[in-house]
Amino acid sequence: MTFLMLNTNLYYRFNSANFTDKNDPGKQFEFMEQVLSTAKMEKKFVHIVSHIAPGVFERTPNFTWMPDFYNRKFLDLTVKYSTTIKWMIFGHHHTDTFHIVKDSNNEPVQLMLMAPSVTPWFSDLDGAGANNPAFRIIDYDPKTWEFNDIE
Repeated sequence: MTFLMLNTNLYYRFNSANFTDKNDPGKQFEFMEQVLSTAKMEKKFVHIVSHIAPGVFERTPNFTWMPDFYNRKFLDLTVKYSTTIKWMIFGHHHTDTFHIVKDSNNEPVQLMLMAPSVTPWFSDLDGAGANNPAFRIIDYDPKTWEFNDIE
């Protein structure tokens, strides 16, 4: 069992850092693929935990927290290794929600959980509004790390 913790703040749309390598800041995509590829060969599972998730922000249609290039790269790796990734949990949204990742045939292949926040937050994005504090309880099997229930 491997936990892959990624600093996706590097890919944040409003990150003003001037990275030397704009294609793969910190070589995280390279590292991500290496970890996932090794796990796949060894028939092991990987759990991904990070802050900013790829995909759209559901409360503001057509808005992504990551620029398209990073968004696409992350999602492509997620699809490529969908049988190796057990689950993914992200923050940043402050919203108790989830995303479904689909492959090129529009088939669902992966689930991303967006963790709620205990701090209230009001987004200044058009239509996003405020969030109420919340938390999530995940019951899991300690041997397999399979989720039994999510409350």
